[in-house]
Amino acid sequence: NQSSNAGTVLELKPGETKEGISIRLLREGILSGRITSTTGSPLLGMEVYVLMKRYDQYGWATFFSDGTRGETNDRGEFRISGLPPGQYFVRASSQPLLAQRRATIEGPDPTPGEYTPTYYPGAIDSGNAVRVEVNSGVESKNIDIALPRAPLFAIRGRVVDPTDSKPPTRPMLGATPAHPEFVSVVGASISPYRPDGTFEFPDNFKNPVPGRER
Repeated sequence: NQSSNAGTVLELKPGETKEGISIRLLREGILSGRITSTTGSPLLGMEVYVLMKRYDQYGWATFFSDGTRGETNDRGEFRISGLPPGQYFVRASSQPLLAQRRATIEGPDPTPGEYTPTYYPGAIDSGNAVRVEVNSGVESKNIDIALPRAPLFAIRGRVVDPTDSKPPTRPMLGATPAHPEFVSVVGASISPYRPDGTFEFPDNFKNPVPGRER
């Protein structure tokens, strides 16, 4: 059960028997909606994730997914079933690998860039996302999200050892969004830089979120 009710703990003593325990099974819920561009065009092949908010031991909020997801059809529609009753956040984004395969077949996209990951009802910042209520045996409809375009950005720099100002041998480099509520690695490599220590992440930001990186 993914709802806020964690159930009842039963304690059994040695040799004790408990009878008359009944469990009422709840029917699962459904989420459905439509993903479009900001101009209203339906978007095919967009990923739609159902997320739950959790707080760690330090009080930091993070979004958790058990892998439940959907994908839009050629009309931009998605439908995700099998959801336990509860409150969820919905996040939609483009799929970089699918876009690359499509570009190989259809040619380069005339408007380069990816669609920015966006939370329902239209928040790029996860702090402004709105929960969606999923009830037992009910389909929650019209969970519609419009995805804005975002250009791809490159990050360049140089890595040196402060003791001798020379490049280290095998540093681990990565970039993560600076937003405290949703952190994920968007670029990492053990040796992406040149002999002089310079590096560049030119293609790693396939699902860019405008803002600060670190």
